[in-house]
Amino acid sequence: MSTTLISWAGCQVPGDRVIDGVDQGAFFCGEQDRSNRQGFLFWNGDKLYGVKWQNFKTVFVEQRQFFDPAPPVANPASSTC
Repeated sequence: MSTTLISWAGCQVPGDRVIDGVDQGAFFCGEQDRSNRQGFLFWNGDKLYGVKWQNFKTVFVEQRQFFDPAPPVANPASSTC
């Protein structure tokens, strides 16, 4: 996300270090149909909550509201997007 925000601010992404980012500006603005990413890992602190890869999602915890407990699911739940 920071790569997109840097681009929107009219700045250059630093070239002197590795930046794990993809400019998603055209996707967010509706100028292209597909995201520039194939996958996404969702972490909350040190806990992996879920993974999205292409058209598949896997969820490792069940949490409905932000302040609810986040217990792990017995079997990772998968679905298609």
